[in-house]
Amino acid sequence: MAAPLVSFVVINYNYEDYLAEAIDSVLAQDYPNIECVVIDNASTDGSREVLARYEGVDARLSIRRFDRNLNQMGALLKILDDLRGRYLTIVDADDFIFPNYASQHVLAHEMAPRGLAFTSSCVVEVDGAGCVLTAGYDPFLSNVVQARLADGEANAVEGVGATDRALLLEAIRLVDRDDPKWRWSPGTANMHDLSLVRATRPIGHAEAYVGATDNYFMWLNHAIAGSAQILTPLSAYRHHGRNRYGAMPSVAGLTIGTRSGVNRSAVRRRDITLALASRARAFQQLAPGRFWKLMDAPAAADGQPVELYFANPLVQKILIEHRAELLSLGAAEVERELAERMGRKAARRIARA
Repeated sequence: MAAPLVSFVVINYNYEDYLAEAIDSVLAQDYPNIECVVIDNASTDGSREVLARYEGVDARLSIRRFDRNLNQMGALLKILDDLRGRYLTIVDADDFIFPNYASQHVLAHEMAPRGLAFTSSCVVEVDGAGCVLTAGYDPFLSNVVQARLADGEANAVEGVGATDRALLLEAIRLVDRDDPKWRWSPGTANMHDLSLVRATRPIGHAEAYVGATDNYFMWLNHAIAGSAQILTPLSAYRHHGRNRYGAMPSVAGLTIGTRSGVNRSAVRRRDITLALASRARAFQQLAPGRFWKLMDAPAAADGQPVELYFANPLVQKILIEHRAELLSLGAAEVERELAERMGRKAARRIARA
C-alpha cells in the first residue's frame, strides 16, 4: 500500500507534565508516513524547556511557538494550510496514542466504500499518572451502531492479509451521515479528511478562537460525508482535574461537562450556521442537495428540535445578515426550507429584512 501521509498536530498550553508523552506516542507509530507539528500556545510553565529537547531530533517533527494563546481552534487554523497530509489528527497534549493508531485509522478510511469525513476510535481513560481508569469511553460504547461493514462492501487494500482484514471489518461501524447522534470519542481519537477540514473551516474570527475542534468539525463534516467508528481503543484520554470538558471518567448514564462548556458549545453551533449561511454556494457545491441537511446539524448537536434552534434570535440574526448569499440558492427554495424550520411568518420576515 502506498501509505498516505498523516498529519499529527499536537496543541499544547501549560501541559509540561504530559507533553513529552504525547509527542513520543506520535513518533512511535508503526505507520511509515507521518508528519508531526507541535504547537505551543505561549505556555507559561516548563513546556518550552520540554520542547527544546526535541529540536532537530526527528525530521518528521516541527515545532511552532506562538507568542499568545490562540486556543485549540485558533492554533489549528493558524497552521492548517501548512499541513501536507491526506489525513489529520489533532492531538491534545495531555493525551497519548497507541503505536497502531495511525495504521488502523488509515486502513479504516481506505477500506470504507466511500470517502469519510473522519474515523473515531474508542479510548481508554487514564489518570494524571497514566494509570487506567476505564477500559473504554462510555459515550462511545453506548452509542455504537450495529450494522457492520460487509466484506463485499469494503475496498481491498494492498498488503492487508485476510486475518487483519477480518479483524478490522469486525471493528468498523459506518455511521450514516443522516444519523443525528454523537457516536464518537473526543478530540485525539479522531482522524479527519484534511481536505474537508480545510473546506469547512470557520472564517471571519479573531486569531484567538475559543473552542474545541471536534465540537465544530465533527458535527458539520459528518453531515457532509459520514463517519466510521473503530471499536478498538487506540488512544488514551487523560483525566487530571484541569480538563476543560470532562474532569472525571465516563460512567454509564452520567453526563460530564460544565455549564460554561455548554455555553461555549452553543456558540460553536452558531459558528456552523454562520459558516453555512455566509458560504451557501460553496457548501452546495461541496455537498450537492444537502445544504439544508447541513443547516440542521447544529440543532442535532444541541439535541434540540430544529424549530427551537431556528427560533433563537441569534440564529435568525445570522440568516438575516447573510440573506443575499442564501437567496443565491433560489428564493422559493429558501422561503420553503426556512418555513419548515421556523414557520411561514418568521421565514417571510427574514426574506423581507
